[in-house]
Amino acid sequence: MTGKYHGRKPLVLCLGEVLWDILPGGRMLGGAPANVAWHAVQLGAETHLASAVGRDDPGKEILARLRGMGVGVSAVAEVEGWPTGTVEARIGANGDAGYVIHEKVAWDFIPCSPILLDVARRADAVYFGSLACRSTGSRQTIFTALAAARPE
Repeated sequence: MTGKYHGRKPLVLCLGEVLWDILPGGRMLGGAPANVAWHAVQLGAETHLASAVGRDDPGKEILARLRGMGVGVSAVAEVEGWPTGTVEARIGANGDAGYVIHEKVAWDFIPCSPILLDVARRADAVYFGSLACRSTGSRQTIFTALAAARPE
């Protein structure tokens, strides 16, 4: 990926939820922004995720996984007092899926940080997840980062 990037990788910022999807077959890393971040890395971009995990073992595992996938996690906060997010998927008798998206979890409290704003100012593309906009704090952080991003 060169061209307009002058020999550097494009910089992608993904904002919002990162969580564990609890599926009938086991636990999977999830959250649309985390999924987009991983795919952007696969396409050759320098990618950063801005989110929050709990200061707990599931949160530490998420951070380790993201690092192993090549996703920048300097803007993922470890927040005290809130657990790492989970979504439980349930399959009904007719094969229909239902989801329990737990509230009052770490990604409901994504803080705005100087690191996040620095990445936002330099980003070539910004993606944000709509779920993280459900809480006032995370929504304000997302809007502040979007305002800091270059208009183009």
